[in-house]
Amino acid sequence: MRVPAFSVQGTAPITWVDVARALCALDPAGSEWRTRPKSLKRIRVDWAGAVFEVEPGQSERELIKEWLKKIVPGLRIDGPGDAFLLDGPHDLQRLPIEFEERLEPIQGGRVSLGAIDGDVTFSIPTQSTSPGHRPVPVIACHSVKGGTGRTTSVVAIASIWQKRASKPILVIDADIEAPGLSYLFSEARGAARISFEDLVALAHASANADKSEIAMWVAERLQSQRIGQLIIMPLRRALDELASSTIRAEHLASQDNPHALADLISDTAHAAGCAGVIVDLRAGLVPIATQLMLDPNVLRVLCTSLSNQSTRATGSLVSFIARELRKLTTEPPTPPLIIVNRIPSAVRDYGTDDQILEPMLEQIETSLLPDDGEEVGSDRTILDSDLELKPFVLIKINEIPDLQVPRAGLVDFAVQLETSGYVGQMRYEVSEWLDLVLPASDLTAEVAKTITTKLQPTTSQMRRKQLNDFSHAMEFAESTGAIQEALVTGALRAFSQEGQAPVVISEGAKGTGKTLTARYLIKNETWQNAIRKLTDSVPVFDAEIVPVVSSIVGSNEYIIEVDQRRKDASESLKFG
Repeated sequence: MRVPAFSVQGTAPITWVDVARALCALDPAGSEWRTRPKSLKRIRVDWAGAVFEVEPGQSERELIKEWLKKIVPGLRIDGPGDAFLLDGPHDLQRLPIEFEERLEPIQGGRVSLGAIDGDVTFSIPTQSTSPGHRPVPVIACHSVKGGTGRTTSVVAIASIWQKRASKPILVIDADIEAPGLSYLFSEARGAARISFEDLVALAHASANADKSEIAMWVAERLQSQRIGQLIIMPLRRALDELASSTIRAEHLASQDNPHALADLISDTAHAAGCAGVIVDLRAGLVPIATQLMLDPNVLRVLCTSLSNQSTRATGSLVSFIARELRKLTTEPPTPPLIIVNRIPSAVRDYGTDDQILEPMLEQIETSLLPDDGEEVGSDRTILDSDLELKPFVLIKINEIPDLQVPRAGLVDFAVQLETSGYVGQMRYEVSEWLDLVLPASDLTAEVAKTITTKLQPTTSQMRRKQLNDFSHAMEFAESTGAIQEALVTGALRAFSQEGQAPVVISEGAKGTGKTLTARYLIKNETWQNAIRKLTDSVPVFDAEIVPVVSSIVGSNEYIIEVDQRRKDASESLKFG
């Protein structure tokens, strides 16, 4: 029997909270949930007692009580008077039990806000709608512990996403206690015209169920808070006032629409012309974070460090999310993105990070792919869904010394993330995850055309030849046709910040990419051409790229490239 994490096997519950916690921890994928007496529809537990709602005319009281003994380790039930016997002070040792017949059916499951409220509903989960039912997708970035690089990850993901979608991304700071993103915006732009607190307060004050007018009003003011391809919505306008409003985002939820918050911010992002919205949440299981993380149609990003506290808590958080979502919907959750930040080089080099992460990743995979307890027949297909094949996407980020002192303004901070290599370390996995969780319509026409071209069906012999040709071309950087694009390192990207024409020396040990980098610069002929492809920006000056000294060990083709570039530059500069 699975023992809940809060209890020591064989010990009796001390308070009513222990009983409530064990009941709230029931998982629809677990045997305890499936073997409950079918007449039991709902349980409500508080300090005054426990109420069991059952179907009319069904007499399964003794079965229910026996079932409860299996759920709560050490639970004793007193026959006379029907009460739980607790291991507490004398006057608190009995928790009365009451049975009620429920006439009306229970509509849908309840959205937990991360609190043990002692209310468990055994209703049939609904069929969730796809993420595309909102005008634009919503990503929630969360961590159980603070200091795990959550805000850094938010800015980096937003940067990658906007390039993928070729449209702006709305970035919302919802960290009610440590609004780091808001301070970054304030340093760059000063006071904001509109904030997340304003959006919530306006929606809360409006009696109209349709919040589209509010979304459009807020979106209009957000245009002045655009920085590059990111539109920033700070937590509040008055950052020096640390006290938060009594109106909270979770107050927008109702029984009819428990996910009103995500609907509102999606509508606002859409009205602002954005491809999507990413929310920087408060660390911990606070109500606003739980509300978004338990929305079946919100995409989830979880950040952690290698500390035991952080990895253990992250594994438990995913277990909680997966369990609660199974109570709400029959559809499996979308694969989360797990980001492990600040991995020391020594730990990564020796592979110790894999050992540290193994328990957390195993818990996450088990939570997302629970064992239904049934034997699998030989005629049944397994691992045939996207979730089973890829239950989550993992990104491991090395410790980067350049980020130990983050820059104060958002623009400088975004550049720092690029030049330090942080964005480069996660670009591939973030793109892979976005391809996995977002509908195909999110792709721009240009990107979709590229993907379609790359995935044209070919025979196995053609694919082998393509692989052979590609491998041969990339074996040596001097090979003809090997240059597709540069590997954009932090040092290379930093050239875009130069205010004058630099002298570039491409050097390094064998195989480190020095010739590849040199050929890239030579191929682009002018400084503006090279930098525009590296950074999507145009430098303030232009200049001819002239190879002065080059390797003579390379192929004849490379030597010809160098000579031709020298001749073309000489003619362009009127040197003859």
